[in-house]
Amino acid sequence: EWPEVTTRALDVAAAVGVEAVADELCSAGPLEVGLSPDGRKGLAIEASDCTSGAPYLEKGDLVVVTGGARGVTAATAIAVAKAYQPSMLLTASSMARSSMVSAMRPVRWA
Repeated sequence: EWPEVTTRALDVAAAVGVEAVADELCSAGPLEVGLSPDGRKGLAIEASDCTSGAPYLEKGDLVVVTGGARGVTAATAIAVAKAYQPSMLLTASSMARSSMVSAMRPVRWA
């Protein structure tokens, strides 16, 4: 949503020095990292088979949507609203686009 912004998520143990934190912030490594006296840890993505089946959502279930009201959050919320017709509580960090509000109008707002 904000291509001009670089974000990082660091989980830093109290015993880690500020130099290690600064080095991590300036590195080109993964976006989510844990730093401890034992070293640096990151997340790895692994392929997994998806299973199909009945959806877990039913019409009227409450779905809490967090994040921005644009981009992938909006597209996902709209798709879920159209497919399952849940009640949705949007707690966004940016203003909702009119297209998102229009797409979700048939849904009863929680």
